[in-house]
Amino acid sequence: MSKTQIHKEIFIAAPLVAVWKTMGDFGGMEPWFPSAQECTVTGSGVGAVRRLVMPDGGVLEEEQTERVEGEQYTYRIVSGEVPFSDYSSRFAVKTEAAGTRVIWTAEFRPAEGAEQSAAEFVSAVYEGGLAAGKALLEAAG
Repeated sequence: MSKTQIHKEIFIAAPLVAVWKTMGDFGGMEPWFPSAQECTVTGSGVGAVRRLVMPDGGVLEEEQTERVEGEQYTYRIVSGEVPFSDYSSRFAVKTEAAGTRVIWTAEFRPAEGAEQSAAEFVSAVYEGGLAAGKALLEAAG
């Protein structure tokens, strides 16, 4: 089965340094990411593993696989009940006009029969996170 790719981005009217400080913190998702009720990290930098507790009680563990401070990080899911496998993602920021462009991409293999629902699930999670991050950072002004 071929991989599905998701690409979401948003413009935030805040400087890159502020966006990265809030949203680029691999273990600091709670303030801006509505899909995580709790976020803890073991380790730091490449190889760090974050444990996310979802609103429904589900737990997801993700390992940071690459990090370029102030620019991007990549990660992969190492455990959790999700409708896909072989998941990798990239979270990136870049300065744009009077603010910051945030780009969040993923690539994964949907479970058989879950191609559409897996893509819709990841898209909704990313869109919700990006919108919440934008709202938080722009309100902080």
